[in-house]
Amino acid sequence: MFGEHGHFSTTDGLYMNEAAGHRRELQPAEPSSLEGVAKRLHARALADGQRAVASKLTYVFGSAYCAECDALFRVDHAIVARWSS
Repeated sequence: MFGEHGHFSTTDGLYMNEAAGHRRELQPAEPSSLEGVAKRLHARALADGQRAVASKLTYVFGSAYCAECDALFRVDHAIVARWSS
């Protein structure tokens, strides 16, 4: 999830009603470690003065722990898997 409630993974579809114990904070990627499209998007956001967007992109291309099983995963890979099925 990204937004006013923070950057986190959760297994609850109604995440605002769930106990905080079912949330795991996302781990942002270091901007210097970004490559390819991630690096280009981040650089473009900064060049356009969109620092908030650039910051959120580090979470999109960062990692997270599953709130259910504690497995580490890449956020962008989970997004692609979710939207390509």
